[in-house]
Amino acid sequence: MNEKIEWVYPIKGITESYSTTSDFFVRTKCRVVKEQELKIVLPGNPLVNEKDEYTMEMVHIPMELESGIRKWLTITPQKNKLTSPDDYLLFVAKFAPLKPFKTQIELLVNKSSGGRWKFKLNIEASTPDVDDTIYITSPLNRTASVSFRLSNIYKLPAEFTA
Repeated sequence: MNEKIEWVYPIKGITESYSTTSDFFVRTKCRVVKEQELKIVLPGNPLVNEKDEYTMEMVHIPMELESGIRKWLTITPQKNKLTSPDDYLLFVAKFAPLKPFKTQIELLVNKSSGGRWKFKLNIEASTPDVDDTIYITSPLNRTASVSFRLSNIYKLPAEFTA
Protein backbone atom coordinates (compact mmCIF):
# COMPACT_ATOMS: atom_id res chain seq x y z
CA MET A 1 0.00 0.00 0.00
CA ASN A 2 2.99 2.30 0.10
CA GLU A 3 3.23 2.47 -3.66
CA LYS A 4 3.19 5.95 -5.01
CA ILE A 5 0.05 6.71 -7.00
CA GLU A 6 0.39 9.29 -9.73
CA TRP A 7 -2.17 10.76 -12.08
CA VAL A 8 -1.05 12.52 -15.24
CA TYR A 9 -3.39 14.96 -16.97
CA PRO A 10 -2.37 16.54 -20.26
CA ILE A 11 -2.90 20.28 -20.40
CA LYS A 12 -3.45 21.90 -23.76
CA GLY A 13 -3.30 25.68 -23.86
CA ILE A 14 -4.82 27.56 -26.78
CA THR A 15 -3.99 31.21 -27.27
CA GLU A 16 -6.93 33.39 -28.14
CA SER A 17 -7.04 36.83 -29.71
CA TYR A 18 -10.26 38.80 -29.96
CA SER A 19 -11.25 42.04 -31.56
CA THR A 20 -12.98 44.82 -29.66
CA THR A 21 -14.33 46.56 -32.77
CA SER A 22 -16.76 45.54 -35.50
CA ASP A 23 -14.53 44.01 -38.13
CA PHE A 24 -16.85 43.02 -40.95
CA PHE A 25 -20.22 44.16 -42.26
CA VAL A 26 -22.55 42.23 -44.57
CA ARG A 27 -25.63 44.15 -45.70
CA THR A 28 -28.28 43.47 -48.32
CA LYS A 29 -32.00 43.66 -48.92
CA CYS A 30 -34.17 40.64 -48.32
CA ARG A 31 -34.50 38.28 -51.30
CA VAL A 32 -31.25 39.63 -52.78
CA VAL A 33 -28.17 37.40 -52.80
CA LYS A 34 -24.92 39.10 -51.85
CA GLU A 35 -21.46 37.57 -52.04
CA GLN A 36 -18.67 39.33 -50.21
CA GLU A 37 -15.02 38.51 -49.66
CA LEU A 38 -13.73 38.50 -46.10
CA LYS A 39 -9.96 39.12 -46.02
CA ILE A 40 -8.67 38.25 -42.58
CA VAL A 41 -5.22 39.20 -41.31
CA LEU A 42 -4.39 37.36 -38.09
CA PRO A 43 -2.71 39.61 -35.51
CA GLY A 44 -0.07 38.08 -33.22
CA ASN A 45 0.76 35.19 -35.55
CA PRO A 46 4.55 35.60 -36.09
CA LEU A 47 5.34 31.92 -36.67
CA VAL A 48 3.62 30.74 -39.81
CA ASN A 49 3.75 27.10 -40.83
CA GLU A 50 2.55 26.54 -44.38
CA LYS A 51 1.05 23.19 -43.32
CA ASP A 52 -1.33 24.81 -40.82
CA GLU A 53 -4.91 25.06 -41.99
CA TYR A 54 -7.40 27.60 -40.69
CA THR A 55 -11.11 26.99 -40.27
CA MET A 56 -13.93 29.39 -39.51
CA GLU A 57 -17.18 28.96 -37.61
CA MET A 58 -20.01 31.29 -36.63
CA VAL A 59 -20.65 31.58 -32.88
CA HIS A 60 -22.71 33.70 -30.48
CA ILE A 61 -25.71 33.83 -32.80
CA PRO A 62 -28.89 35.10 -31.10
CA MET A 63 -31.23 32.15 -30.47
CA GLU A 64 -34.23 33.78 -32.15
CA LEU A 65 -32.24 34.26 -35.39
CA GLU A 66 -30.00 31.19 -35.35
CA SER A 67 -31.98 28.92 -37.68
CA GLY A 68 -32.45 31.72 -40.21
CA ILE A 69 -28.84 32.90 -40.14
CA ARG A 70 -27.50 29.36 -40.56
CA LYS A 71 -29.73 28.95 -43.66
CA TRP A 72 -29.15 32.39 -45.15
CA LEU A 73 -25.44 32.97 -44.46
CA THR A 74 -22.75 30.58 -45.63
CA ILE A 75 -19.03 31.24 -45.32
CA THR A 76 -16.71 29.14 -47.49
CA PRO A 77 -12.90 29.17 -47.46
CA GLN A 78 -11.10 30.33 -50.60
CA LYS A 79 -7.61 30.51 -49.08
CA ASN A 80 -7.15 28.81 -45.71
CA LYS A 81 -3.35 28.62 -45.45
CA LEU A 82 -0.79 31.35 -44.80
CA THR A 83 2.65 31.70 -46.37
CA SER A 84 3.94 34.63 -44.27
CA PRO A 85 2.87 36.59 -41.16
CA ASP A 86 1.64 39.43 -43.41
CA ASP A 87 -0.48 37.10 -45.55
CA TYR A 88 -4.27 36.94 -45.19
CA LEU A 89 -6.97 34.30 -45.16
CA LEU A 90 -9.78 34.63 -47.68
CA PHE A 91 -13.35 33.52 -47.09
CA VAL A 92 -16.45 34.23 -49.16
CA ALA A 93 -19.68 35.07 -47.37
CA LYS A 94 -22.88 34.37 -49.30
CA PHE A 95 -25.87 36.09 -47.73
CA ALA A 96 -29.42 35.51 -49.02
CA PRO A 97 -31.89 36.58 -46.30
CA LEU A 98 -35.66 36.21 -46.50
CA LYS A 99 -36.62 38.30 -43.43
CA PRO A 100 -35.37 41.73 -42.33
CA PHE A 101 -33.15 41.76 -39.23
CA LYS A 102 -29.97 43.29 -37.83
CA THR A 103 -27.56 41.55 -35.46
CA GLN A 104 -23.92 40.95 -34.59
CA ILE A 105 -22.25 37.54 -34.42
CA GLU A 106 -18.69 36.35 -33.92
CA LEU A 107 -16.49 34.58 -36.43
CA LEU A 108 -14.11 32.15 -34.80
CA VAL A 109 -10.94 31.33 -36.79
CA ASN A 110 -9.11 28.23 -35.55
CA LYS A 111 -5.56 27.22 -36.43
CA SER A 112 -4.99 23.47 -36.83
CA SER A 113 -1.89 23.49 -34.59
CA GLY A 114 -3.52 25.67 -31.93
CA GLY A 115 -4.60 29.26 -31.76
CA ARG A 116 -7.91 31.05 -32.04
CA TRP A 117 -9.01 34.48 -33.29
CA LYS A 118 -12.43 36.08 -32.78
CA PHE A 119 -13.82 38.71 -35.12
CA LYS A 120 -17.15 40.52 -35.02
CA LEU A 121 -19.49 40.39 -38.00
CA ASN A 122 -22.44 42.75 -38.30
CA ILE A 123 -25.26 41.33 -40.42
CA GLU A 124 -28.11 43.44 -41.73
CA ALA A 125 -31.01 42.45 -43.96
CA SER A 126 -33.19 45.43 -44.83
CA THR A 127 -36.79 45.32 -46.05
CA PRO A 128 -37.16 44.10 -49.63
CA ASP A 129 -38.35 46.13 -52.57
CA VAL A 130 -42.08 46.07 -53.20
CA ASP A 131 -42.96 43.16 -55.51
CA ASP A 132 -45.97 44.73 -57.15
CA THR A 133 -48.86 47.11 -56.63
CA ILE A 134 -52.41 45.90 -56.98
CA TYR A 135 -54.97 48.49 -58.07
CA ILE A 136 -58.68 47.87 -57.60
CA THR A 137 -60.95 50.30 -59.41
CA SER A 138 -64.71 50.43 -59.34
CA PRO A 139 -67.49 52.84 -60.29
CA LEU A 140 -69.31 54.54 -57.44
CA ASN A 141 -71.67 52.32 -55.45
CA ARG A 142 -70.35 49.14 -57.11
CA THR A 143 -68.11 46.46 -55.68
CA ALA A 144 -65.04 45.20 -57.45
CA SER A 145 -62.60 42.39 -56.82
CA VAL A 146 -59.24 41.29 -58.02
CA SER A 147 -57.74 37.84 -57.72
CA PHE A 148 -54.05 37.05 -57.49
CA ARG A 149 -51.87 34.17 -56.39
CA LEU A 150 -49.60 34.13 -53.37
CA SER A 151 -46.76 31.64 -53.34
CA ASN A 152 -44.43 30.46 -50.62
CA ILE A 153 -40.98 29.01 -51.27
CA TYR A 154 -41.40 26.69 -48.28
CA LYS A 155 -43.94 23.91 -47.88
CA LEU A 156 -44.97 25.19 -44.45
CA PRO A 157 -47.61 27.89 -43.90
CA ALA A 158 -46.31 31.45 -43.65
CA GLU A 159 -47.74 34.63 -42.20
CA PHE A 160 -49.08 37.24 -44.61
CA THR A 161 -49.95 40.86 -43.92
CA ALA A 162 -51.74 42.98 -46.49
